[in-house]
Amino acid sequence: MHRIEVRLARPLLSALRLESRAAQGSNIPLALGISQGEVGLLIGASRPKVNAAFTLLQSTGAIVRKGTMLTCDTNILQSIADME
Repeated sequence: MHRIEVRLARPLLSALRLESRAAQGSNIPLALGISQGEVGLLIGASRPKVNAAFTLLQSTGAIVRKGTMLTCDTNILQSIADME
């Protein structure tokens, strides 16, 4: 099984591709629209682990969180998604 940040980065990238019509780079907005508990169900993790993964992605510069709104750097997210 992949690390939690890898499992979180992949669906975020998929959502960005669907919402932003393949926008690339930094400062790409993404309205998450679901709770951390629901994200956990999608990636097979508990809500606290999802929160920790969001914090880790934020510390790497892959995302900036403002409530349910994310600002994403697709290049950093992709490098995390490609791990393992």
